[in-house]
Amino acid sequence: MDERGIYTDDLVNLILDGSIIEDYPDSKPCPSALITGAVGLRYCHVVVALCENHLRIVTVYWPEDKEWMDHTTRRVS
Repeated sequence: MDERGIYTDDLVNLILDGSIIEDYPDSKPCPSALITGAVGLRYCHVVVALCENHLRIVTVYWPEDKEWMDHTTRRVS
């Protein structure tokens, strides 16, 4: 998060106000999901895992144009 200039408050707001765009129910060790939401004037992605007694942040990143058509749609290779 630090490397990408994304702060904890931004991340909390993204998770609370964002939208789930991909669901990974078979992820290990916990089911997870990809959430998109605005951070300032840009969209950001966060993968969160819902474990038994806590939420785990797997990764946070800015979606890249070469992989995403927009912040919700992956490009097909």
